[in-house]
Amino acid sequence: MNSLVGFFTAQKTKLAEFAGKLLKNPRAVLERAALEVLIARELYGLSLEDWQHLTGTFTFGGGDSKAELDEIIRQSLAFWPKAG
Repeated sequence: MNSLVGFFTAQKTKLAEFAGKLLKNPRAVLERAALEVLIARELYGLSLEDWQHLTGTFTFGGGDSKAELDEIIRQSLAFWPKAG
């Protein structure tokens, strides 16, 4: 039980660090990508394949916000461990 508490305490610390960085610059695409991966992988237990499937469904929208989302997704792939 203590290891589980420690795990969530560490995750809360990481989330707080990302939140602080994003409050300073909400358009920091690289930081947003890293935060999305932290949430997906560490909190939801998604694999790279799960992440690619999930983000592959984001097809709606347009303009600058869609371009920004696409860039966040593209950059997020660098935060997954390389297979092999």
